[in-house]
Amino acid sequence: MQRFLALLADGFASRRIFLEARTGGAPEDAEAWGWEPSLGGEYAPTQDFRHAPGAILVGLLDAHHVLLFPEVAHQFVAGAARATDERFPVELPTLLKRLDDAGLIVTQGDRRTTKFWVGERQVRVIKLRRDALAPSASDEAAPQDRDAGRRDTGAGRDEPRMDEGAVPAATDDTPTDHAERQTGGHA
Repeated sequence: MQRFLALLADGFASRRIFLEARTGGAPEDAEAWGWEPSLGGEYAPTQDFRHAPGAILVGLLDAHHVLLFPEVAHQFVAGAARATDERFPVELPTLLKRLDDAGLIVTQGDRRTTKFWVGERQVRVIKLRRDALAPSASDEAAPQDRDAGRRDTGAGRDEPRMDEGAVPAATDDTPTDHAERQTGGHA
């Protein structure tokens, strides 16, 4: 579990992976989540952010949680481990169990992933506590008892919907390539 978190954190720091805000685009503290500054040209002196070419979108970010696309995040971590001649020996279900046992994820009923609305589609995400990856950006409140606030009871409709078309997913579980997801002038 710690290796999973460390490889994810390294992926953000090296800009090989990134998170988008729930509404699309760069989140607050974009550089911490895999984005890089993109200075405007001569006629646009403001600072903007972009993700590095070839970077992989692994999820979304909200105020308290990192909403990871399960298969994409797991595949990245396994590949990152292989790139250093290591093996990431934990399958996704075992990883989710360990994250749940450590109180780092929100679960929904007996499932270790939660449903989340992306546009008009529901996708399953690993709802990881944000402070598990970024202790410096941890929540103001001290952690409460392990089970407090961890259970998500409905079908995920209690989550606010994102703007339609902001980050549409290809299937119920896997997002499309970032470039293919761009619609209607979203950059």
